[in-house]
Amino acid sequence: MKIPETARRAVRCALPIFLLCACSAPKAAEEAPLVPVEVTIAAPTGIKNELSYVGEVKPARSVNVIAKVPGKVTNTYFETGDAVSAEDVLFTVDTTDVENSIRQIDAQIAQADKGISTAENALASTQGGQYQSSVLSQETGISNTQAQLSAAEITVKNAEISVQNAQAQFENVSSSFDATKTLYDNGLVAKNDYDKAQLGYDQAQSTLDSARNARDQAEASYNALVNAAQNAQKGLELTQTTIAEDNRRQAQLALDSARASKDVLLVQKSIAEKSLSDTKVTSPISGVVSAKNADVNGYVSAGSPAYVIVDLRGLSATVNVSSLLVGSLKHGDPVSVSARGGSSETQYAGSIKTIAPSADQTGTYPVEVSLPGASDGLKPGMFVSLRFTREKNDSAIAITPNAVLSDDKGYYVYLEKNGVVERTPVTLGINGGALVEIASGVSSGDRVITKGQTYVSSGDHVNVSATVDASAPQTESTGG
Repeated sequence: MKIPETARRAVRCALPIFLLCACSAPKAAEEAPLVPVEVTIAAPTGIKNELSYVGEVKPARSVNVIAKVPGKVTNTYFETGDAVSAEDVLFTVDTTDVENSIRQIDAQIAQADKGISTAENALASTQGGQYQSSVLSQETGISNTQAQLSAAEITVKNAEISVQNAQAQFENVSSSFDATKTLYDNGLVAKNDYDKAQLGYDQAQSTLDSARNARDQAEASYNALVNAAQNAQKGLELTQTTIAEDNRRQAQLALDSARASKDVLLVQKSIAEKSLSDTKVTSPISGVVSAKNADVNGYVSAGSPAYVIVDLRGLSATVNVSSLLVGSLKHGDPVSVSARGGSSETQYAGSIKTIAPSADQTGTYPVEVSLPGASDGLKPGMFVSLRFTREKNDSAIAITPNAVLSDDKGYYVYLEKNGVVERTPVTLGINGGALVEIASGVSSGDRVITKGQTYVSSGDHVNVSATVDASAPQTESTGG
């Protein structure tokens, strides 16, 4: 800070002039009291310049648990806040429909077994020349296959209708999502709204994919039955046109067709049994229940999260830093973290986990900071202060900023040497707020005038009223 020379001289001369007027003695000026000052003995100390940001604590992982089989919830086993292990059963879905489907398939398999038995008898009959019996057996097989084919055709039509409905719904949701994304990319909607739109889009896509898979499965079953019917028909035609060896050959084809029909049913049963297993919904990870949207007698769908599980073993917070700071950061750098709870503030040690290689649409750089686990008191959703070190010197010569003066020649300080003031030009370094680094001009052991410096000039005699040793233990100075 710059103090006019006339002001300093006026202060120094005020007391001698007063005494001269009062006593009219020629030696009064020589008896003027010395200006009292306080000096600090310079010594190496720690100083750093920090920038502070506020970030929200996030869990290491957050998993949405979605029911693969929609239906009514029969039981739930965990509540919000409960700890869970991977593969723990979170809830169960009513199995009535799936079990009925399995029973129906079992009945069809039994019917297919009868068809196989009939085909086997027909094949045996060709060895004994029972032509009419063979023809009748094959006609029965064709009739059974046609019945299955009619049912499969209805299933395909229903599946196609489901795909069309899901497609229409997806196109509506996709259009809405595209509009929301455009608004979000231009900063016109909140991220929460964008996330909701994204979730709706993903759910609509999942529903469409499920409908398409169901249709593909139905078409595969239908095509298999078409092939079975065609093969059976060919077998019958060959039996009717060929009496000896051809009869045996066609009987074998009928048997193969019956067995293929059973194989299709066995695939369908396997899928149904997998769905039965999926009615017990388990946690994919170990963690804590963050949200529970499933209630007994309520319904869950394949598109909505029934539970949200978070892994609290490792927390993090992400903040966007400016280009002025990002260049001085690197992976693994320590970060000072503080969280306020009521009237107190708790300090934590964090470290830089990731640094974005490029700026985002805001022109800043996302930096993720690893934090202690939830057992240390931090919880997802809390806001913490993150202090990044921009500059640091653990052995700097640093003094209070008000001890540094300036004029048109630059920065300088006053040193006290044997009671005499000496002006010393200095170069400043790190600004730590409470202290400022003196990069050059002051050495360890120098006695810097830190109080009363605005009332003295170089060459003045002073009275040292107090001395502070900068080497004494003190809190490291940081800048904001």
